[in-house]
Amino acid sequence: MKARDFIKPGEEILVLMTDGTLLEFGEDNTALTGDWPIDPNHQTDRLIIYRRNNDSTNTLYIGNRSGVIPVIEKNKYKIKLTHIQYIGETILNWNKFAETDRHSVRYSTFEIDEVHLSISASRLTMKPYSIDLREKIVNAYERGDTSVRKVAFQFGIAKSYVQKLLQLKRTQGHLEPKKQGGTIKGKLDEYGSELAAMVKSHPDATLSEYCEYFG
Repeated sequence: MKARDFIKPGEEILVLMTDGTLLEFGEDNTALTGDWPIDPNHQTDRLIIYRRNNDSTNTLYIGNRSGVIPVIEKNKYKIKLTHIQYIGETILNWNKFAETDRHSVRYSTFEIDEVHLSISASRLTMKPYSIDLREKIVNAYERGDTSVRKVAFQFGIAKSYVQKLLQLKRTQGHLEPKKQGGTIKGKLDEYGSELAAMVKSHPDATLSEYCEYFG
């Protein structure tokens, strides 16, 4: 997984690497990050934040840039973000993720002439979150000075899922997901070609939104 995997055809994205020291999250899906040596007049469609963790993984966020705030140091700015969301983790180092050999700031574009889409509706199923990620969610809450809502926002998940993990840890003593067995016919099985066209037209829609559309 690289930065280019999150870029839509024709758009430009600003990709930033941070250790999280100057990364602040709000509870209304906003964030503030700084201090960055950027051109404030260079407009980009969205922004990806690559936050280095203390372990072998790095956390990824994406959001819309809503403005900049000058800081005391010349030519550096704090960037304001809206609709910020957690998009996953990567073990790739910064150079490989951003496909650059230096700097913590990277402007990136990805253009394609044609999209070829092949999709199997029966395989559109949600995989359980990894044990590693489940533990990070629980640990983030157990460190204190936070709330279920803040942890849910930090990881881009539902509050009910955070509560589910906390209850699982209290009652079962572990965070192992339930085993998934058997073959269940999916709600979207009969809409193969229509679904493929819908995904091509609306790649940002969620699985539940596709299910709602097809009734």
